[in-house]
Amino acid sequence: MRVDGLPTKPDIISTASHTAMTTAAHIKDANGNDPNYAFGWGVSPQWHNGAMDGTIAFLQVLNNGYTYAVVANTRPANDGFAFGLSSTVQKIVNGVSAWPNYDLF
Repeated sequence: MRVDGLPTKPDIISTASHTAMTTAAHIKDANGNDPNYAFGWGVSPQWHNGAMDGTIAFLQVLNNGYTYAVVANTRPANDGFAFGLSSTVQKIVNGVSAWPNYDLF
């Protein structure tokens, strides 16, 4: 929430840093594809993942203005970079019909 570039809470990084971290670098991967990655974040929408032995994590700023972070203390063999975990959380977020009208943080 404090690095999402949204006006709801002040970021702990400068606007220039946020722009650099979230502007696609257009550097091709080994297969010649553009992974739509910036300097520190995936872009469109903004996301970052983490995967170490025994853990996975995902942080995403959704296009609807919601931001989520999820961490699990296991890393399934079929979700090495947490995209499956992220998909599950997005389904949960999208399934909520009414959010509280007060700040959850």
